[in-house]
Amino acid sequence: MLSQATEEADKIISVAKKEAEAIKSSNKKKIDSFIKIEKEKIAAEAKLLADRELASAQMESKKAFMESREKILNRVIEDSLAGLNKEKDYEKFMEKILKEYADLLGNKLTIQCNEKDISLVEKLTKNLKITSKIEKGDLKAGLILLGADTRINMSIESVLNEKIRVVRKEIVTIIGA
Repeated sequence: MLSQATEEADKIISVAKKEAEAIKSSNKKKIDSFIKIEKEKIAAEAKLLADRELASAQMESKKAFMESREKILNRVIEDSLAGLNKEKDYEKFMEKILKEYADLLGNKLTIQCNEKDISLVEKLTKNLKITSKIEKGDLKAGLILLGADTRINMSIESVLNEKIRVVRKEIVTIIGA
């Protein structure tokens, strides 16, 4: 009976060992699967984070490029405006404005111009026999003509702003988009 009990115990132990091995194997597969899934999640999160960082860096780079391009555009425009009232055609431009608009505004004409242009405007108004009050205005070049109830802005900034898209497009073509 003892041997039968030992055999029975050995069978039970053998079955228990097999079941333990099966459970151990099943748990190892579950653990391996869990680890694999978690590694994939971590890799996906790392890729997403890297993609976000790359996109952010690209946006910053594009922003810096656009800011630099805008500074260059503004510098080109400013340099153009600064040298404008030194050009030979500038006096003709000013004279044309005065001829074209002074009569429209009548007797109470006030002319605003850059401080450097006051003597030129005085000379032109005298030659054209235009009665006006000449004032220093906040403009880089050109004129602002003020009548009793009318304002005509022929400052270079205003004229240029009307054509700025064309000028910007040409400059962008030269310096690159």
